[in-house]
Amino acid sequence: MALATRCRDGDPAGRVAGTPRDRTPSIPGKRPDHDDPSFRAPRHRSGRRPGLRGPVTGCSAGRRRGPRPSPADASTAAPAADAAPQKADGRRRLGEPWKYDGRTALYQTHEVKDPRGILFVAGQTAKDRNNTYLHLWDMEKQIHRVFDQVEQYVEDAGYRPGEITNLRYSVTDEDLFFRHFDQVIERLDKAGIKPTSAAIGVERLARPGVLIEIEATAVR
Repeated sequence: MALATRCRDGDPAGRVAGTPRDRTPSIPGKRPDHDDPSFRAPRHRSGRRPGLRGPVTGCSAGRRRGPRPSPADASTAAPAADAAPQKADGRRRLGEPWKYDGRTALYQTHEVKDPRGILFVAGQTAKDRNNTYLHLWDMEKQIHRVFDQVEQYVEDAGYRPGEITNLRYSVTDEDLFFRHFDQVIERLDKAGIKPTSAAIGVERLARPGVLIEIEATAVR
């Protein structure tokens, strides 16, 4: 397909790419040369002479200044000033924080690029090593005991508590839970946990007196 082009200054670069617009028609049986006064061989802006193969864009080849940037140059370019802040390892990006009494309790998103592992921790209720329930009917003590257990399982699996990305709280009394929510934020701050999360009200848990269960997901 023929391609017509035009430079910025409005000078048409040739009706058909590769064909100068003012080429003098050749005479059958005669090869034009520079000794023939009727022959005029214009030099194109790109430096090509008439008759050479290849498309001619018509725009000056000298308009580009400097070498063409390489992909490596692009990868080392400075990030945009309004880019979302990231953690020191450069793989984690946190979304909008949600605050409770002026303190961050969760984030709307927690992205981990190129994850190296994902750990799911089953719902934990306050128990001792003998699987005996502890602190029945005491929300504050159960919160701390359950966080101890979640953090211990995360560390035993070779992860860090700060790599927890999601927490799911199941509670039998939501009003009571939020009256002690400052204890939750205290544990999050202490362990460096920046989770997405949800609090779900349920009718009951494993047995009467068990007030809270926490599930966790960690990504490293």
